[in-house]
Amino acid sequence: MWSHRAVTDPAETPLDQPGGRARVEPGGRAGADPGATDGAAGTQRSWPVELAELLGRDWAAPRRRQDRWVVRGGPGSGKSALVVDVVREAVLGGVGLDGVLVLTGSSRAAAETLEEITRGLPPGLVVGTDAPVRTVHSLAFAVVRLAAARNDAPPPRLRTGAEHDAVIRETLLGELADGAPHWPEQIRPALATVGFARELRDLLLRSLERGIGPRDLARLGREAGRPTWVAAAGFFRRHEEQMALRSGVRGGETDLPEALNAAELVGAALDALTADPDLRELFRARRLVAVDDAQHLDPLAAEFVAAIGGGADVLVVAEDGDQSVFRFRGADGGLARA
Repeated sequence: MWSHRAVTDPAETPLDQPGGRARVEPGGRAGADPGATDGAAGTQRSWPVELAELLGRDWAAPRRRQDRWVVRGGPGSGKSALVVDVVREAVLGGVGLDGVLVLTGSSRAAAETLEEITRGLPPGLVVGTDAPVRTVHSLAFAVVRLAAARNDAPPPRLRTGAEHDAVIRETLLGELADGAPHWPEQIRPALATVGFARELRDLLLRSLERGIGPRDLARLGREAGRPTWVAAAGFFRRHEEQMALRSGVRGGETDLPEALNAAELVGAALDALTADPDLRELFRARRLVAVDDAQHLDPLAAEFVAAIGGGADVLVVAEDGDQSVFRFRGADGGLARA
C-alpha cells in the first residue's frame, strides 16, 4: 500500500503537489501507534511513523491548513483498516461522529465500516444526527432531499433501471412508428429491440456522468464521423424534454424533477450545492472526509465527492486502481488524480 500526501491551503492549491511518499504496511514496524484495535482479533494495529501526522493529529488544535492523502493498495493491504483507524482517532479526538464522513462503494460496505468504527467506542461517542458512513448515491439523495425541503418541494424518487429502459423503448417504438427520420437507415431495424434500448440508456448515463449533454454528444459524433452518435444526441435532447414533461418540473427556486436515475441524482446534487451556498457549506462542514474504494467512482461522482470533501480539515482517498469492477459504468479512478 502506498500513501501520497498533499498539504494545501483550503481550496487553493491543487491536490497533485506531493508532500512525500511512503510504503505503508499494517502490522509493520511501529511508529505512530493510534491505539486502534483490530475488531476481529482484538489486537492493536501498528502503523509506520510516516503516518504520525495523519493518525496522531491533534484535532483540538485550530485548523491552519488542509491535509489531503491518497492511499493506494491492493486487497488486504490495509487501506480500509487505515480509514477506520483515522476515523476512530478523529472521533476520540473530539470531532465526534457528526464531524466525520466516510463514503464507501456499497451499502453493505458502509454498514460493515460503521460497525468497525463504532466497535469499542465509549457509548457517549456513538451518537450523531446524521449517518457518518454512507454511499455516494445515499449522500447525493440526502443533498437533493434537503434541497427540495428548503424550497418547499416534495423529495424526488429514484427511477429504476427497468423503468428507464421501458421509457426509452416506448419512445423508440414511437419514433419507429413515425419512420424514425432522425436515425440512420441502417440503425432503424434495431430500434425495436430491447438490447438497443439498453445500450442507448447506457450511452445517456455515461454521458451524464461525464457532464456531456446532447449538444456535446452531437459535436463529438460529427468530429468522429459517427452519425449514430449524432442521432443519439438528438434522442438525448428529446428524451430530456419528454422526462421533464412526464415528471413535471417543479416551480419555484428548484428545478428538481419528480424522478431521477442514479446518474441524474448525482448531477442534481451537484447543481443543488452550486445553487445554494448555504446548503453547500452545510454538507462541507465535516472535519474529516474519507473515501474508500474510490476507484469505483465515475467522473461525476468524483466531482461531487470533491465538492463535499473540499471543506474538510483532512481528506483521505483510498483506492486500488487495479481492482475497479465498474469501468463499464464509467469509473476511472479520477478522484485521486484530481
